[in-house]
Amino acid sequence: MISQLQLPNVRRIDLNLLKVFDAMMRHGSVVEAARELHLSPSAISHSLSRLREVLADPLFVQTGTRMAPTKRAEALVVSVRYALERIEAAVEPQNFIPDKSSRTFRIAASEYMSELLYPKLLSIAERAAPNVTFQMFPANRTDAIQNLDQGNVDIMVGWFGTVPKRFKRTYLWSDCEAVVVRPDHHLTSGQVTVERLLEYGHAVLEMTGGNDIDEQGYIEENGANRRVWVARLLIEMRADGEMRLSTPRVLTPFHSNIIPIVAATDLVGTLPARYAKPWVERGALAQLQLPYPPVVADLDAIWHKARDRDPGLQWLVSTCLEATKPFRDDPPKV
Repeated sequence: MISQLQLPNVRRIDLNLLKVFDAMMRHGSVVEAARELHLSPSAISHSLSRLREVLADPLFVQTGTRMAPTKRAEALVVSVRYALERIEAAVEPQNFIPDKSSRTFRIAASEYMSELLYPKLLSIAERAAPNVTFQMFPANRTDAIQNLDQGNVDIMVGWFGTVPKRFKRTYLWSDCEAVVVRPDHHLTSGQVTVERLLEYGHAVLEMTGGNDIDEQGYIEENGANRRVWVARLLIEMRADGEMRLSTPRVLTPFHSNIIPIVAATDLVGTLPARYAKPWVERGALAQLQLPYPPVVADLDAIWHKARDRDPGLQWLVSTCLEATKPFRDDPPKV
């Protein structure tokens, strides 16, 4: 925190140094930071030297082609961003005016969430804020929460369990799982049972590509638990009460991969129902009647509390709520 610095050091840090620090945190590159701030690379390097001297820390170290922040820099970034935003808000009396703003908003969301959210969000913004830009970030990265902490992302849309108190959240919409197969699959005839489902391989979503996912499909990152396995774990109940987990044949981070894989094989796929619906309606896939209650997911937007009073962020959250209202008005049928 800036407040954790000794007072003599604080007096040696001017606003331009904080802007350099912020740009370096976002870009990890002297050249890119210089380009954004309209300075020379040597001026950025000089500012970094001053910051390192004042803070008694390297702040950024070379790792390959990028400059990675130290733990000290990561601890400072939220406070520095908050301070810069508060200063900007104080000197700009108009604050955020949608139809006059050229601000860039950065949203992290999965492929599925992006397909549902962005068309409606951009349709609203096209009329209300025509010069605003939206930058999309993949939410299947394991450092997504870290990017939210560091201010590289404004909001993140996801399926969360517990969320640390440093974040705020708002509910956007719900969805449930849909189990799909190709239209002429054997499972489309007769009653679908757990035993029959387990006779086939399964193609499921695993959105991080990592191995640190718990048995319920959650990953813990910086204190936040978010669901990254958007498929129900198929369970066979044996007569003795024990459970056997079905091992998926295909794991992919992309919803769009499931559709051609299932259409061309005997594999059983699991997708969010809203994502699968248009493919089922046009006859490309068949949705099975499940022999168990489907998993229901509540999708939320989260953002850092330090930025909660940012009028631009408030507009973004309210616009996301407006864009997803049709989904809230049409809850999944389970």
